[in-house]
Amino acid sequence: MQLSNRKLTGTWLLLILLTLTSAGLGSLQLPQGLLVFLVLLTVLIKNQQIIDIFMEMKNAPLLWRGLMQCYTLFIVIAVGASLVL
Repeated sequence: MQLSNRKLTGTWLLLILLTLTSAGLGSLQLPQGLLVFLVLLTVLIKNQQIIDIFMEMKNAPLLWRGLMQCYTLFIVIAVGASLVL
């Protein structure tokens, strides 16, 4: 499936915005738990976009798409747990 330049550009801009948001959160005086949650939330959103749009797995077999999403969820949970504990 050929993606339109508009879709790719919009996704790219969203990824840039989420990256800048993650970086900007570090300068705020937020509790560590909330900061970790917000940054990891941006990671999940970014990864969802990368899997669906850039890797074109939105219409892939459920097994492969699910494995990619579960891998990301596992990493986010592991990183979040190690930073909070």
